[in-house]
Amino acid sequence: MNVNRMFKLDVKNDVTKFIIRLIFSLIYIASAVLKILDFEYFKYTLTSYNILPSNIIAILSFLIITVELVLGIMILFNISYECAVLGGIILMILFVMFDLWSIIYSKDWVCSCFGSIFNTKITYLTLFRNIVFCITGIAALFNPTKYLSFDEFSNKQISLVVFISILLGVFGFIYNDSKYKIINVEAGIRMELFNFKDLNNYYVDLINREQSYLVIFAFSLKDCPKCLLEAHFWNKISKEYGDKIKVIGIADCTEKHLLRLFVEHKRINFPVCYDSSGSFSAKYKYDSPVRIILDKDNYVIHYGRSEGGLDFQNKFMQQIQEAIINKK
Repeated sequence: MNVNRMFKLDVKNDVTKFIIRLIFSLIYIASAVLKILDFEYFKYTLTSYNILPSNIIAILSFLIITVELVLGIMILFNISYECAVLGGIILMILFVMFDLWSIIYSKDWVCSCFGSIFNTKITYLTLFRNIVFCITGIAALFNPTKYLSFDEFSNKQISLVVFISILLGVFGFIYNDSKYKIINVEAGIRMELFNFKDLNNYYVDLINREQSYLVIFAFSLKDCPKCLLEAHFWNKISKEYGDKIKVIGIADCTEKHLLRLFVEHKRINFPVCYDSSGSFSAKYKYDSPVRIILDKDNYVIHYGRSEGGLDFQNKFMQQIQEAIINKK
């Protein structure tokens, strides 16, 4: 089988070959730029895989973005074309292998290849998309063209492209820093809520809720076992005050099947949101497990660590009575 003949298109028009090159280059450039704009989210997504330590993740995050941006620019301007396209194909093959790993072992991992804008769970659709990208790269490799190559640009035009790229990078990191400033959870702050999916993939609407008050139990399956014993107390709150307040759990967890087992074992009787990307804990800083009470305007009126002792539980019940039930 002649691989060169298989992927070499029967086109004489350099514009058509350039479009193939343009598509493959923009895949990496768009991916890198969107990761820059949502860098903290991308870094947290890598951390949620629980494969590498956090200090390695920080380096890897920058490395992936840099490699994607460099490869995209090199392919676009036909700089060391064959090496750049081959590098892009190899990187895409690695992404395909990672997708297969996630699917085969039911990891329920989230793909943030294009930042948080197109973040989705890794599925067969993600796998198919990356295979198509890989085929596009192979087609670009066997159909080179000098059209709009680096040597056709003047020094002035090249300088303009570099300058715009630097401005875009600076803007991205400034925007990212302001967007992902971590907020300490404490009484008096207003929380920006998200609509999460529960374990049955239904959205739990926290913004347009019927009840005025909201109680959030934020936890992780990595919390100390003694702290998680308090789950029966969470059920008690939901059972006694569920008609007056909305009670939900937000679990920072990447293993959906383990979270489901935990919910079933503890017989949790309220919605538990599956925050696989860690967007809630990336936005707000707290030491889980925690109890948070919000008023109708989403201002925190109580915040405290979820403790297992009866004294702490009775005090929390009293706070609910004072803050919510007896409020006129």
